[in-house]
Amino acid sequence: MTEAFAAFEREMGRSIGFHQSGSLRAAYTDAGEARVRESLATAQGLGIAATLINPTDAERLAPHFCAGAARSILHVPGDGWLDPARLAVGFAARAAELGARLMPFTRVESLLREGGRVAGVTKPRGAIRAP
Repeated sequence: MTEAFAAFEREMGRSIGFHQSGSLRAAYTDAGEARVRESLATAQGLGIAATLINPTDAERLAPHFCAGAARSILHVPGDGWLDPARLAVGFAARAAELGARLMPFTRVESLLREGGRVAGVTKPRGAIRAP
C-alpha cells in the first residue's frame, strides 16, 4: 500500500504529504511480544518487509528512541504516514478532472449493488447510478 501512496503525487499531480519514514514497534511485556510476533507474521504474509531488530539498531534508526527494557522490536522500513484529508481531496479532485460530478455534503444511505459490483448509491432524495 505504501507504494501506492508514494506514487500518488507523481501519478495524480498533487501532494498528499506522504512521508515514508519506516516504523518501530517495541514490546515490553509478554502480551506486547505476542502482538509484535503477530504483526511480523501478518506483514510477512502480505509481502511487506518487516524484521525484528536489536535495541542498538533501533536507536541508530531513530536517535530519539530509547529502547530501554524492550524485549522485542519490530522494524517496518516501508511504513509511512500521510494527511488523510489531503488524500481524500486528491482523489476527489482527480475524479473531477476525469469527468466525475462531485456532490459535497451529500449523505449516502446505502450502496446499490448489481452483479457483485457497486452500481450507485441511494441518498435521501433518490438514487444516483454509476455510468
